[in-house]
Amino acid sequence: MEKILKAAEMTERQQRASVQNGLTIEKLQTLAAQATGIDPASILIRDRSRPVAEARALVVYAATDVLGRRSAELARLLAMSSGSISEARQRGHALATKYRFLETIGVA
Repeated sequence: MEKILKAAEMTERQQRASVQNGLTIEKLQTLAAQATGIDPASILIRDRSRPVAEARALVVYAATDVLGRRSAELARLLAMSSGSISEARQRGHALATKYRFLETIGVA
């Protein structure tokens, strides 16, 4: 129970910080592209290369867990299935550590 409460508190703090930092999905897209060394527009096209998939996963993770966006909204935006969004979110969580993405977006 305590672990769940701590996770909820962390999410709430991240969401407050995201509002203060003016984070949007477009800004997440730009920052994820910079972190992985790709063009931001390539996140929105169907490209399965590793850098693009990693950037897309970072966007999905940050948009759902930090901005509180719904998976269905991201599925429409990124032309992905709901199952793919769920998998990308899990990958994005691991990649956020690798790329220090929460620090990059200013919510860590």
